[in-house]
Amino acid sequence: MAPKPASKGEYIETENGNKISRQAQVIGARHITLSGKCVIQPGVIVRGDFVRLPEEQPSSSTLAPSDAAKKLPSQPTSIRLGRYVFVSPNVVLHPPSRLITSSDGYPQLSYQPLSIGNHVFIGQD
Repeated sequence: MAPKPASKGEYIETENGNKISRQAQVIGARHITLSGKCVIQPGVIVRGDFVRLPEEQPSSSTLAPSDAAKKLPSQPTSIRLGRYVFVSPNVVLHPPSRLITSSDGYPQLSYQPLSIGNHVFIGQD
């Protein structure tokens, strides 16, 4: 049996050619990078809201003005998909985590970036 073609409006298409199903859940989109021509099928959950904890840095008052401008926090990327990545239905993508001890002695989860290369097919479920 041939697969049913997608109906118009079922996918959102970005200017880079990425196609994201309207039935997919993309959480924390500002921390997710799609390199182009990616397809995210219905039922996929992409968790970009799990980001790495900021590392402690010296206060900007102790830095020279030229060095303080270089230390501005950048937008962390928690998930990066390469070009031509196909994510099948019912897949959950989230960055790997690790338990670390913070400076105050309490354990915390720290998330590491998830990077998926080019030309990758992720199977269903």
